[in-house]
Amino acid sequence: MECIGFYLKLFSHAKWANHYYKIKLPSHRINQIPIAHKLGITLPPTLVTNSYEAACNFVTAQGKCILKSMCYSGFLHDEKEYGCYTCPIDVETLLAFRDSIRLAPVFIQKQIQKKAEYRVTLVGKHDFVYRIDAKHTNDSDVTLDWRVAEPAKLVHVPD
Repeated sequence: MECIGFYLKLFSHAKWANHYYKIKLPSHRINQIPIAHKLGITLPPTLVTNSYEAACNFVTAQGKCILKSMCYSGFLHDEKEYGCYTCPIDVETLLAFRDSIRLAPVFIQKQIQKKAEYRVTLVGKHDFVYRIDAKHTNDSDVTLDWRVAEPAKLVHVPD
């Protein structure tokens, strides 16, 4: 049984702000694209594909690109936790995965220079916005994906 299903049953009397399965759907990046377009949010050029040729053509045309997981996921291996984080992708790296890219789609975006990350929570007509600022860390991995940093090293500012 899925862990959250256990909690939904255990706390069936609780009032949930959002049903777990309704918030799980948009947590997958591919489902966020039409929502962003509907809200008028501009996205960097994006490709979701399992075609090696399409991925190479996109990366060649766009220049600096990043590879993202379809949704954030972590896993355990030999009792150690690992995360799947955003990383740079180039044609040479794609070549190394030429035979396996067809097995699962990849999510590739043109890399943009970001200043900060924002998180927005909507509850009814109220919005709660905060900025995650990682510039002061001077860590190139953090500029691609703030989740690689220890949370205490990040500045969270209401915005």
